[in-house]
Amino acid sequence: MSHVLLAAYRIRFPFIYAATVALIAVAIATFIPMNDSARAVRTAIWGCAMGVLILGISVTMLGGRRLPDRRTVVVTAPVRGRWLALNSPASAVPSHGVRAYGQTYAIDLVAEPLDRDRPEFASGPMMRPAPEYPAFGEPVRAMIDGTVVRASDWRRDHRARSHWSGLLYLTAEGAIRELGGPGFVVGNHVVIRGHGESRQVFAVVAHLQRGSVTVRVGDTVRAGDKIGRCGNSGNSTEPHVHAQLMDRASAWTGQGIPLEFSDINVGESEERITGMPQNEQHMTSEFSGSSAGEPSVQPGPQTAYAKGMPTRYEAAIRLDIPIDMAKRHGIPSQLSAGELEELDTNPPAWLAQSRANRTGKRAVWATLTCALCGFEERSRPKKWWPEFTVLACDEHDASELPEPAAGAERSYCYGVGSRFFGAVDTVPPTDELDPDAPQLRPAE
Repeated sequence: MSHVLLAAYRIRFPFIYAATVALIAVAIATFIPMNDSARAVRTAIWGCAMGVLILGISVTMLGGRRLPDRRTVVVTAPVRGRWLALNSPASAVPSHGVRAYGQTYAIDLVAEPLDRDRPEFASGPMMRPAPEYPAFGEPVRAMIDGTVVRASDWRRDHRARSHWSGLLYLTAEGAIRELGGPGFVVGNHVVIRGHGESRQVFAVVAHLQRGSVTVRVGDTVRAGDKIGRCGNSGNSTEPHVHAQLMDRASAWTGQGIPLEFSDINVGESEERITGMPQNEQHMTSEFSGSSAGEPSVQPGPQTAYAKGMPTRYEAAIRLDIPIDMAKRHGIPSQLSAGELEELDTNPPAWLAQSRANRTGKRAVWATLTCALCGFEERSRPKKWWPEFTVLACDEHDASELPEPAAGAERSYCYGVGSRFFGAVDTVPPTDELDPDAPQLRPAE
């Protein structure tokens, strides 16, 4: 009996959807004049649809309690840099309040980089343009090795619903999107089927930017490959990345699979872990090749605000403190150059104590420079950064980097800063003796 119930649970949603559409059609038809035969047909449709809807809801309530436990699958994070977790399965399951569309363990990620403020909710118009958000246009990457089974990027990017009145509009809009099926809810998206033991794992990234998807159905990808850019398509309040795993390619019948991200930092911790951030926790994705040692990048200049009022991020660089410390001690999102100068020359007690506690062994900020296009970014250096031979931003491929020196072996570190990767060239040790070096001879 339980097998029948679970099978019905898997296919319940298409039937609930069809019944709902039928009931809406019947409701509309009540305003159309009909003869007795047509009214009888309408009544029969209403009765069948209501029966299917009640049965579907009953299966949903009973089947959800009997779902088997699933093992957690560890994947690569779909984004690089500093992102805030919302609707996280680490805080509640189902994370989005429902199990429909395979999103039982889904997570939403919004970008909050250190060098750009994310617009605060209800601080501006009802609907902000999507490009005002730092997440919009950021690269989105494959979470697993596999084959692309679905790829869609024709839906438009709408404005963010950035005020309470915008949320009311979104509620009505969402109900209409539901009638279009899961494609209109998740917007532009890519689904990848895993290889080998993960063939029954399907990784989904959704709400992608229109026209940004770089893969097609049938393409083979590796975890970490760029497959699109973050957008604001589908049922979305602001530009963000929706990530989930499910056990079918179709969201109509797929059921969610628990997931964790590998090689991430949560909060301000520098310890890289495999896990999942909770709601309102920051996650920084850092997966790399290897290694230790000090980075080859150098601290940036003290003055980073040649024009306009300095931001909190620029103030943190000038004061040589972490951005979270600047927020914690009340430095505003923007301040005048005079106010920043006063903080620097006459530091308050907390800043003076911070400077006194500095060991000087590692810079608070470092400047990353792309060797190919010159793009620069200031970032907090990590203990795991090796001594990079060359750095490049994610607008370039590894094949564009200069070739390593003869005899050197090259490895790559990804997730450097918010959008860099680095190459590390090493010369393997050799046991061969230098023929020109003096040789030791045994005593006679």
